[in-house]
Amino acid sequence: MKRTTRNVGVISFAVVALTVLILSGRPQNSQKNAIESGPIQPTVGVVHNSVESIRDSNEVNTSVADNGHTEEQGFIAELEADLKWLREETTNEVLEAYALMFRHLGLSKTEQRDLTDFLVEVWVSGTTMRNFNPMPIEEGDRRAGVAAIIGDARLEQMLLMERNLAEYREAGRVSKLLQANEAPLTTAQQDDLLNIFIRVLGSEQAVANPNAQKGTIEAIESQIATMDEYERLVLELAPTILTGRQVELLFARYQALSYQRAQMLELQEKTRANDDKEDDLPLWYPARN
Repeated sequence: MKRTTRNVGVISFAVVALTVLILSGRPQNSQKNAIESGPIQPTVGVVHNSVESIRDSNEVNTSVADNGHTEEQGFIAELEADLKWLREETTNEVLEAYALMFRHLGLSKTEQRDLTDFLVEVWVSGTTMRNFNPMPIEEGDRRAGVAAIIGDARLEQMLLMERNLAEYREAGRVSKLLQANEAPLTTAQQDDLLNIFIRVLGSEQAVANPNAQKGTIEAIESQIATMDEYERLVLELAPTILTGRQVELLFARYQALSYQRAQMLELQEKTRANDDKEDDLPLWYPARN
């Protein structure tokens, strides 16, 4: 009877976790880690070649399915659809995270386009999903590929900026949100908002629980508390650079994120309470933005 209860808890946890990820518009962990650590490979066409190799393989089962298509054709079509979706999602993430950085680097439109395509290609190539498991990418290859597009000097500048990639990404997401609600940021406001994100970074740790052990509910509570504090600090400074309407939209964004985190915490507390073992179930750790 306990096992049945636990299985239901696991399923419920997985469903709600997936829902929150979709609502917040964040990528899966493998994708997020890829863009934050920046593993980039100067090999274009890896995904395309993988699909072509499947087409050419003699080991693929080519038995005819009921709909008149071979299983091989169905598999390739499914894989190509998955990769198309992944490329579209990855392109959106790259543009959000790097658009402001590209401007700070002084890249031309051609360089921005080529570097965006390069980052997308490498991120996709470094993402594991069903039926597609590419090779890991070396950091040295990443740097060489970026340098080939923007040069060695701007590569070094980009590496320094990427230390605050999470802040660049948040600035991109807020800019996109305000643009969609007819309250766009000016160029100066974009820079000022990024500076606020960087300025308050670290101050939120004042509310962290230093005694919380990883893998516990207390650790998640501590992380959520620091995220709420970070957003509170940003909102305190936002009126100095944003209009009233822009502040309202930013507040609504952070309120929604805080609510989602609170829901996930409540769900995990209930799931753990029904677990046979104290630390047997995985825990969901929210991303900072």
